[in-house]
Amino acid sequence: MMQGSVVAAPFGTLSDGSRAMSYSLSLDNGVAAMLTDFGASLIGWRVPDRHGRLDDVVLGCDDVSALAQQTAYLGAAVGRVAGRVRAARFPLDDREYHVAANSAPHHLHGGVRGFSYRLWSAEVLDDDLPAVRFTITSEDGDEGYSGEVQASLTYRLEPPARLVLTFEAVASRPTPFSPTCHAYFNLDGHGAGSLASHTLHLPASRYTPVDEALIPTGEIAPVNGTPMDFGEPKGFAQEYDHNFVIDEPPGQLRHAASLVSHTSGRALSISTDRPCIHLYTGAGLDIPGGKQGTSYGPFSGLALETQGFPDALNHELFTANVLRPGETFRSQTVFEFIQEPTP
Repeated sequence: MMQGSVVAAPFGTLSDGSRAMSYSLSLDNGVAAMLTDFGASLIGWRVPDRHGRLDDVVLGCDDVSALAQQTAYLGAAVGRVAGRVRAARFPLDDREYHVAANSAPHHLHGGVRGFSYRLWSAEVLDDDLPAVRFTITSEDGDEGYSGEVQASLTYRLEPPARLVLTFEAVASRPTPFSPTCHAYFNLDGHGAGSLASHTLHLPASRYTPVDEALIPTGEIAPVNGTPMDFGEPKGFAQEYDHNFVIDEPPGQLRHAASLVSHTSGRALSISTDRPCIHLYTGAGLDIPGGKQGTSYGPFSGLALETQGFPDALNHELFTANVLRPGETFRSQTVFEFIQEPTP
C-alpha cells in the first residue's frame, strides 16, 4: 500500500490544443511535490520551515500556457544536452554536427524546444511511495542531434522530504547526452522575491571558466582565491552562471551542494552521481506569470543543475558525454530538505 498519494489534474491547454496534466506527489506529513508532463517539470514543492510551517519553495506557473511562454526553463527537464554549445556545433566520431542556434550563434539547453518545451508521456508508478515516470522520444535529427533517443525521468518522493530524480536513456546512434533538472528554489517561499537570507556550500575546488558569452574556455581552474570559492558557506556577492566540478569522483551518489535560508531555517542538500553542478542565481529572471499572481524578478530563485561537463565535445580536457547504441544512460540526483534549529 502506498504511503501517501499521487493526484493527477488538468493543467491547461497549449496553443496547438494539446492538454497538459499536473501530478501532486504527497506524503502523510504534508510534504508535496508538484510536477507536470510539460517538460517533465518540477513546478512546486511544499516543505516545512524550522517551525513546521509548510510553504512552496519552487518557482513555477499555475497552468501550462504560462509555463510555455516563459523562457527560463522553470523546473524543466533539460536535454539532450544541458548548457551551451559553442557556435552550435561539435565533433563526434570524425564528423561535425550542427545543432539549433537557439541562443545565436550558440546552442542552449537542447535547442528551440529540446526536452523542456514538449509534452512527455506520464505514468503513475505502482510503488510503495508516490512516484511518476515521464518518458519522451527525441527523433533522429531532433534539433540537429544524431540518432533517436528514448529518455525517461522518474520522480519519487520519500519521507520526510526527499525527492529522488532518475534519468534513463538509450540511443540508436552515438549522440551527446547530458540532461539536468532546471528547478529554481527560494527557501523562504517561491514568492519571497529575494535570496538575501541564503548561503551556499559547494564541495568543489575547481570550476570551468567561461568567456563573455558564457561559453566554457576549456580550462578547469581552481576556485581558491576567486569569487567561485564556496568551500565555506557564503551568500551571493555577485551574479553566478557557472559550472563547478564536484571534488569526489562521479559514478556514485555523493554530496554536491548545501543551500540554507537562515530566515526560514530550511536547508536543501543535493547529492548526485554526475561530475558537475551548475549554479545560476537567476539574474535574468523576468517572469510576470508566476504562481498565484507572483512575478519572478532577478535573483528571486536559483538553480543548482547537476550535469556533465558543458560543451564537452569541444574541449579536450572535459569528459565527453556520449551515449552510444547498446548503452543505457542512468543517473540519479537527490534533493533533500531538513530544518535548522531555531537560532
